[in-house]
Amino acid sequence: MFARLALFASLALLVPATASADCGSDSDCKNGRFCVGGLCRDWAGECFKDVDCDGSLICDTGRCSDGASKAKAKTGGGQAKATGFNSERGTFGEEGAAGAGYTLTREFKGTGFYMSYGFEQTSGKDEHQFDFKDLGFYIRMDRDAELKIRGQETLNRGLGGLWRIGDGVNQVQVWFDGNRLQLDINGERIGPVPVSRKPGRDVGTWAIRVNGKRARIIDLVVKPWDGSLE
Repeated sequence: MFARLALFASLALLVPATASADCGSDSDCKNGRFCVGGLCRDWAGECFKDVDCDGSLICDTGRCSDGASKAKAKTGGGQAKATGFNSERGTFGEEGAAGAGYTLTREFKGTGFYMSYGFEQTSGKDEHQFDFKDLGFYIRMDRDAELKIRGQETLNRGLGGLWRIGDGVNQVQVWFDGNRLQLDINGERIGPVPVSRKPGRDVGTWAIRVNGKRARIIDLVVKPWDGSLE
């Protein structure tokens, strides 16, 4: 216990004292703040893990919330259900991908989104892709663990050992603010990347593809998000 407190104390010395402090990475900012454009920013409460939230708050699919709010949401709590795709029907392989895209196209409304999912890749030849046809960009995890983003700007990145092939589930989070895209892949941040050819327009069509007889997208969750990656 004392060793743990000592570790926290030593880490605290590295945290900037003001919200506008210059930073080179997220580790230079307080928990719950992120280094964006050289400045520590709140990102409207967005988070990656529970430790990114203050006090007793937990990270619930990318947003800091308290346990009571989460329980209330699960039981209805009088609040409208967020428009989007949920994990109850969000696990599928090759055959279910087109249907998932159709459902999202019909149900999701918004210019920005937060998305999280797992991907189980059993072969180096497995692939999956999210294609946003109305906005003119796509995200693809190509064969041999190469991330490809095509849109207003292009990104090719080989993930090497960061991406698991036949060794567990890969965890992916995506933030899109209507123009720029940022990913977190197995804990590593990538982006932001300007991608939309029609910034500010509703997302519109979702086209999802999975290649690989045993490959699966697991617990896909999509929610509207009005944050900014600027």
